[in-house]
This record gives sequence, structure tokens and C-alpha cells, in this order.
Amino acid sequence: MTVALALACSAPRPAFPPAPPSDTAAENTDLGGHFVPEAPFPGRAHHACAIDAGGHVQCWGNAAAGQLGRGTFEGRLLDQDALVSVYRDGVSTDGQPALHAVAPVAGAWRAVQVAAGVAHTCAIDEEGAVWCWGRGVEGQVGPDTDAPRLDRRGWRGDVPSPARVPLPAPAAALFAGTRASCARGRDGVARCWGAGFAGIEEVGREVIDGWIGDPGRCLLHRDGVVACVGIPSPPPRPGARQVVIWGGRACTSDGTADVQCGTDLPQQWPGPIASLQAAGELCALVRDEVWCRSATGPPSRVASGVRTFSLGRRERCDAHEDGIHCGNDLVAVPGARAVAASR
Repeated sequence: MTVALALACSAPRPAFPPAPPSDTAAENTDLGGHFVPEAPFPGRAHHACAIDAGGHVQCWGNAAAGQLGRGTFEGRLLDQDALVSVYRDGVSTDGQPALHAVAPVAGAWRAVQVAAGVAHTCAIDEEGAVWCWGRGVEGQVGPDTDAPRLDRRGWRGDVPSPARVPLPAPAAALFAGTRASCARGRDGVARCWGAGFAGIEEVGREVIDGWIGDPGRCLLHRDGVVACVGIPSPPPRPGARQVVIWGGRACTSDGTADVQCGTDLPQQWPGPIASLQAAGELCALVRDEVWCRSATGPPSRVASGVRTFSLGRRERCDAHEDGIHCGNDLVAVPGARAVAASR
């Protein structure tokens, strides 16, 4: 069984909290940097993280790049006390067990949001500081961090412990991709770092939400304009709260039952959408149910009794009262506030 983890974007992955009012017009045409297509990460990099009832980030899965945030590239080995069932996913290239049991990341801070890329993780603490750890060879865990950067099998820049990203303003929300990370500040400014960016770059103002996809990236602005790089920008949608990229198109939700992808007419889902996510499927949280659709079929219910969920590249992880269900496994993080499965 395989463990899955988005900066391409975060769970719970609500729409970004409303940006503060501004007297200036939205600057929604400059996405900064240059587009670097997302690419599959070599090897077995899948992991997931969650915020437990006490606000602590707990991670499990592959630790080869330090993406579990425990100060080591090895992590604690799987055991039946940590998981109801044990993940079996072979061994890593150096012969060590590839996947590790759920355990807290290093540090005493408490998190309010977590997002995961393919082999790195970021979180926002209660003060709005952003902390990242894991694979950092292209700067996706942030430039100029104070944490030691270790070298493992030629991967320079990997950071096995949470390191604070030096942002100029407190963050309100995160979205992450395979090789880059972004934060929406409380000032309404979106800033990104990693592949395609020169350090920490300002990429847009009056931003509500964002998504780094495969391919492309999009920013949703307060006025409903969705500005994309790498894929066509869709028509503006006033009132939109969330954006994802699915099937090479930008899809938006305004919190009602309607989802609009590209230039298509809105599609009706079974109820108001609290969270919209995309990978191979397009999935939404409707009340306490997860509904998903493929490219050829209508939405169908796949889970119920769900608090929040995350759709990863390999698996969907649903947070229930008793823990987090990832595929056929139950991870022992009862009462989780958020979950993020690797992109």
C-alpha cells in the first residue's frame, strides 16, 4: 500500500482567507518568475502530514529528503502502534525501509495550515510564520534559511528540520507544487520560491487563492480574474473562492454547488463546496462527504463522515474522527484539523 501528499495545495485546503481591503487596483497580470513545468520526482518520495488536535504537525511516509521534518533522513520505522495497518512499499536504494510511521516534526510551534509538495512540506504557524522542510535543491523550502542543509546521495539543499522562510509579511495561506512553494500574505500579496523563481518573488496582489499544477500555475484575484502561466487563463468569475488545475484547465468554485472548468458551462455538484482539489480526479468536500469525478463521468460519492481531505498524486487522505484514512490504511492522528498528501 502506498502513502500519498500539494504546495500544489493544502488540506484542509479552504479558499484563502479574504484579503484585506485595498484602495489600489488589483495587480493581476504579473505572475513573476518563469514557468518551469512540473515533473515527477525520481524514486519513491510519497509522504503525508497532518495537523493534530493540538496544532502539532505529524508526518509519515518517505523520509529520504527529510520531508518528515524530524531532523534526520531516516525517521522512525513503521510499527503497529503508530498505524492500524503497516505500509509496505519496498525499500529505498540504500536498503533501508522506505516508509516511516507517523511522528511529530521538530519544533514547539503550532500550525494552522500545512501543504505538501512531492518531497517537501510547508506549514504556517499561529503567528503567520512559514516553516518548510524536505527537498530543497531548487529552493522550494526557502532561500537563506538558518537550518543546516545536508547532502544525501547528491541532493544538495535538503533540509530535514523545519526552517523559517524569510517572508516580508505574515502568511495567511499556502499552496505548494512539486518544485515550488507559495504563500498568500495577510497583506494580500502572493509570494513564491523554488523552481522558476529568483529567491522569494512577489507574483501577484489582491490574491485570494492559487494553485501550482502539472502543468501550469494560476492565481485567483479578488475581482474574479484568474491569471495563469503554462495553461490558458479562463474567463473571469466574480465571487470565485478557489482555483485548481485539472486536465490542463483552471477550475473555479464560488462555494456554491457549481464548478466551472475553462470555458465550459458550470457543472452542478451535489451541494455547496467547502474544498476543491485536483489530481487525476477532481474532488470536492460537500458537507461531510467527498465527491470525485473523472474526465468522462459525473461526480460520485467516495467517502462520508469526512472532516477534511487531501488529494495526492498517489492517494486521497480523508480525515475522520478516528484518524486519517489514506487508501486502505488508517493513520493514528484522531481529530486532525488538516491533512496534506504529497503532490
